[in-house]
Amino acid sequence: MPAPPSSTDDTAATVPRWALWVPVLFAVGIAVYFELPVEPPPPVAGLLALALGGALAAARLWPRGDLMFLALATILAGILAAWLATWRVAAPVLAETGWHDIDGRVVDISRTGAGARLILDDVRLGTVPSAATPARVRVRVHRPPPGLRAGDRLRGRARLAPPPPPVMPGAFDFQRNAFFAGIGATGVMIGAPTRIAGAGAGWGTAIADLRARAAHRIADRLPGPVGGVAAALLVGQRGAIPPPVLDQIRAAGLAHLLAISGLHMGLVTGFVFFLLRAVMALLPPLALRWPIKKFAALGALAAAATYLALSGAAAPAERAFVMVTVALVAVVLDRVALSLRSLALAAVVVLALSPAALLGPSFQMSFAAAIALVALFEGPWTARLRRRGEGLSGLTAIARYGLMVAVSSLIAGLATAPFVAYHFHAVSVVGVLANLLAVPLTALWIMPAGVLALAVMPLGGDGPILDAMGWGIAAVLWWAETIAAWPRAQVTVGALGGDGLILFALGALWALLWRGRPRWGGVVAALVGLTWASAQPPPDILVSGDGRLAAVRLAGTRHAIAVSSATAGRFTRERWRLALGLKADQVAKFRSAAPAIDCDDLGCVFRGETTLVAFSETPAGQAEDCAFADILISPRFPVWRGCDSPRLVLDADDFKRAGAHAIWLSDGEIIVRNVAAGRGRRPWVGAAR
Repeated sequence: MPAPPSSTDDTAATVPRWALWVPVLFAVGIAVYFELPVEPPPPVAGLLALALGGALAAARLWPRGDLMFLALATILAGILAAWLATWRVAAPVLAETGWHDIDGRVVDISRTGAGARLILDDVRLGTVPSAATPARVRVRVHRPPPGLRAGDRLRGRARLAPPPPPVMPGAFDFQRNAFFAGIGATGVMIGAPTRIAGAGAGWGTAIADLRARAAHRIADRLPGPVGGVAAALLVGQRGAIPPPVLDQIRAAGLAHLLAISGLHMGLVTGFVFFLLRAVMALLPPLALRWPIKKFAALGALAAAATYLALSGAAAPAERAFVMVTVALVAVVLDRVALSLRSLALAAVVVLALSPAALLGPSFQMSFAAAIALVALFEGPWTARLRRRGEGLSGLTAIARYGLMVAVSSLIAGLATAPFVAYHFHAVSVVGVLANLLAVPLTALWIMPAGVLALAVMPLGGDGPILDAMGWGIAAVLWWAETIAAWPRAQVTVGALGGDGLILFALGALWALLWRGRPRWGGVVAALVGLTWASAQPPPDILVSGDGRLAAVRLAGTRHAIAVSSATAGRFTRERWRLALGLKADQVAKFRSAAPAIDCDDLGCVFRGETTLVAFSETPAGQAEDCAFADILISPRFPVWRGCDSPRLVLDADDFKRAGAHAIWLSDGEIIVRNVAAGRGRRPWVGAAR
């Protein structure tokens, strides 16, 4: 907690902003919990609760130290909230990969071309005991039954596996995400599953069925990528968007338009709010006697709740709904609708409901953009710009709107760029220009048409409105394709260090939330954090946890890395390429990377500057490799005892126990990191191996 400034005026201006640090400290507590190497035993929770109560009592009894004890209490509350969330969602995870006779109830349907991705609950898996059966399973179905609806019960044959761990140390942890989503297995169903029961009752299945039917109706009216984008905007289903189109959207810096978040929720509620207020203003008895602005806010809140349900209530949409709710309730209570205080309240609510959201890109990016924009538009120069803009019309008003869109896109892009680079390893440099057309089209044409289409869809009059929406989407896709084709529209970056990103985030928050000269300390910390994050050297050797894929960094060739297989582990290979900040043509195969790599029927040898690395593919080659290699890697077979010459030996048992490995070679020094060491023994990691 920062110390108050010495100036009396600065102190008076700063004291009311102490509340803005509550979500920051709450998030620190959550981060502390997720960084623990082992899951604390249950008695520790009681001790933490006692410590929390003691800190609150001390803050009340000792006024001089109240800020210190309140800060401690907030951090402890974050730890307890994350711990309780883990305990609340804990469910069985499939023990190992295998074939299973499965039947379960469909609770979510996402169309993916001709097939579908389903989430099943109330699952039964052949001979697996019910106590060890996952609560939810996510499966891909290439031939779903005709007329499939949420609530239907399916039966079929599936190959299931536990949710996969990270593909390399420090990479995205899908296993942890699946744990907090209640998903204990993923896989694919072969053939066409059999429907053994019709749609079940219940609000959850009814809403999921409504979403699926709306997506199907949109696809019928708007085939191709346009319909896929419309389904993503209205019901949160992105599976029908072709991957090349997605790549163009990302390269143009327009990916935020596809994730239902603050922009979409704000557009929907804003359109409904102004529409309701305009209609009520046409009725003088109502407009003169009743607070129609508050009525419009309540109506917009109902529209936001409906949109949240139709969109699938994904994590970004939930966060956006909380923020919109805070803003609309402020309107009802005659408070400022959007401020840093309302954002702080929204952040606390979101983190209390879903502490694991702190670790995901959507929370980090959405709140980074929102905080930066609100802090900007609370500033004095924007207030003067708004006052000067009152009464403007014609081209001047349009130019002013374009300027505000450009400034907003620039600020949001700068605020989110480090998080985009950390999670996705690529940053668009043309996003400001792309958003100049895409955001107004989305705000003034696409989303209003979408809201009207959803409103009249039950009556069957949505066709022409969807057509109009499709014209706007087609224009945005054309613009994205044009912008993405520019040279260097998107810059790829290697993996960033997580510690540096944390320092950047804390420094940026200090600079935005503080007032006066102390804020410049936050600017310095943010710059140091970015430098630290980008200074992390890439690994020289990578080996996947299943042993099917290995990669080495090359020097002095047109290729940047060489991989052991061009067919195995396609997803892992692609994630490695992105994490190393490489293009597709910078990847070669081991057997075509001579003279750096020599291969024969027994394995391959990589000749580094000072280190000789042997990749043994068969037990027969281990004797020779043990005699001359500095590093022996045998990902598929155990290495026999007595292989003492290599400085480092990694065999199948190591990869089975610790997952993927990364190795750095620097001046004869060997640094090894593995996935298991960075994750500890936590409930989402699975059974200790």
